[in-house]
Amino acid sequence: ESDGLPPPSRNIHKTVRVVAEDHDDGKPRRTVSDCIIESSRKKTLASQTNLQCFTRSHTFEWVSAMIILGNAAFIGFEANHMVQLTSLDAKLGRALPSDEPILFMVASNIFTVLFTVELGLRWVSEGFCAFFQGSKCGWHVLDTVIVAVSLLDYAITLAAQGSGSMIGGVPVLRVLRIARIVKLARVIRLMSFFRELGQMIWAILGGLKPLLWVTLVLVTTFYVFSITFMYGLTANLDQALWTDPSTQGLRENFGSMDAGILTLFMTVTGGRSWWEYYMHLEPLPVHYRIAFLLYVCLTIFGVLNVVTGVFVDTAMQANIKCRHVVIRDALEAKKKLLKELKNVFFEMDENSDGIVTREEFDEKLQDEQVIAYFKSLNLDVTDTRTLFRLIDSDNSASIDVMEFLNGCYDLQGEARSIDAKIMKMQLQRLLGISERMLERTNALGPAGPIPKTC
Repeated sequence: ESDGLPPPSRNIHKTVRVVAEDHDDGKPRRTVSDCIIESSRKKTLASQTNLQCFTRSHTFEWVSAMIILGNAAFIGFEANHMVQLTSLDAKLGRALPSDEPILFMVASNIFTVLFTVELGLRWVSEGFCAFFQGSKCGWHVLDTVIVAVSLLDYAITLAAQGSGSMIGGVPVLRVLRIARIVKLARVIRLMSFFRELGQMIWAILGGLKPLLWVTLVLVTTFYVFSITFMYGLTANLDQALWTDPSTQGLRENFGSMDAGILTLFMTVTGGRSWWEYYMHLEPLPVHYRIAFLLYVCLTIFGVLNVVTGVFVDTAMQANIKCRHVVIRDALEAKKKLLKELKNVFFEMDENSDGIVTREEFDEKLQDEQVIAYFKSLNLDVTDTRTLFRLIDSDNSASIDVMEFLNGCYDLQGEARSIDAKIMKMQLQRLLGISERMLERTNALGPAGPIPKTC
């Protein structure tokens, strides 16, 4: 049986039901940072264990941030020192060092232990499975992988040291220590004055998935055109031309699959001028040069512009999807607007008595700049008396700064869907009251003649 709603509304309600029931215990698992409402934050904080309070505190986060910063500085210093030491030994004719200095090995192991303890405390406090759930699941997986690689490097180093072989573990694992620097993103997330940098980080992370598809499109394009030019070489170069110095550039740049793909990649990325490669194609028929020009136009004016548009859109959507960024931006925009409205109020209040009378309000709203400012807020100031009555919530014939800020903030902007629904609800309520009054009136029966008075 139809419920009177159009199909789109029923689909929306079905989706809401699915999302609302998508919890094991009927309630979502939240941390204090996930809560928006202050009462929910206090309730969630009260339900935490002592270990959870410790691992979720700002003190623990800042200590972790200092460890991450120290590790990043150490990795940079170690890499620079090892390069300088290797260069000096090479110049002096000594054997190149194959072992890691004992001081660096100890420092690296200390950071490994600190990262392991920090990860273990957070893992125990959150629970074995719950640790990989929620909004921070990606960070927890990254921390786990980094710590696992560090522990593997530490174990191989101890095994090598015990057997008397090369100290320092597998070189590949030593290079993977650089992955610890990725933890710097957590530090950026903690520091509010890195707001713009944090938005860039979120935008870059959000663009990784489109980057994979873009890479696939570009590699496919390189592959197709590289095959085209290799067929051109085999079909149009005779034995003499294959050894002729005039075709050396053609053979070096398009004579194999890897060389052709690298040539086409450098053509569109500015590695070398596309004109040089165009001139190398002169020994081939003209339609191959036309195909090369078509490739340049397709990639530069087509593919790369589309790629730029996709990345810009992804960057914008990445920050929109980040709830903390959205909330912070909305609160900052509200605070900025209220400060501007406060300045307007004090400009209206010429006698500095803290209130604006109807006469002062009418007078100031005759100014063209004030009218333009209120129009930028989508506030109609043509009827100043009506606007004044809407702002004057206590009907005192004067408005103070609180009334002015609340009134202007509530009235600014276009009519929203919630405004229309509130009006509809109020009209339905009035209609119900009118119908009940009409029923009661009809129940009393027809009124008799009005009695005459002496």
